[in-house]
Amino acid sequence: MDKGIKMERKYKVKMPTKSTLKNRKSTINNAFVYSIMPWEKLTEEEYKNICKELKIKENQCAYCLKENATTMDHLNGLVNNREHSGFYTEKNNLVPCCSHCNSSKGNKTFENWYTDDRFDEIGITKEKMQQRRKIIYEYMKNNPARKLNLKQILGKKDYEKYIMMKNELLENIEECEKYCEKLNKKINEQKEDWK
Repeated sequence: MDKGIKMERKYKVKMPTKSTLKNRKSTINNAFVYSIMPWEKLTEEEYKNICKELKIKENQCAYCLKENATTMDHLNGLVNNREHSGFYTEKNNLVPCCSHCNSSKGNKTFENWYTDDRFDEIGITKEKMQQRRKIIYEYMKNNPARKLNLKQILGKKDYEKYIMMKNELLENIEECEKYCEKLNKKINEQKEDWK
């Protein structure tokens, strides 16, 4: 994906990226997963208990410890290899998180993301990261996230229809993208006439 062009001036700015339908395939794929998975809202008491068990203040990021946790992160992502992971939004799968850590982690599991080679990116020392990892692993052990078997719950017929509909939509995106590229080329060929 094009990350944009950095312009060298007094201020460094990032140019907007050209959005395409193909760039949205993972968003749509994820939306298919999110749309059928259960979603449980945390109570204030549950949130406070999570913070207490993670040994952080309220609104503190469980990963980097900055006091700007404006999101809740799924310890276990809901999507794995473009398929549902079985995990869902529920109290045992959520920790307070800042937007930077949440974005960096994406759909990775805690184990795969919170590794020693990331301590500098996350903004804490390696030693502090190792301490946090122990605390979070202990939290996960004491509060195991629930995992669903969607194939079993939905039954073969409904599950296969769900997968078929998702795949058809993703294929249609590719077809639409090709047509949009053709139209974009036609527009760009007429730049002189835009005046």
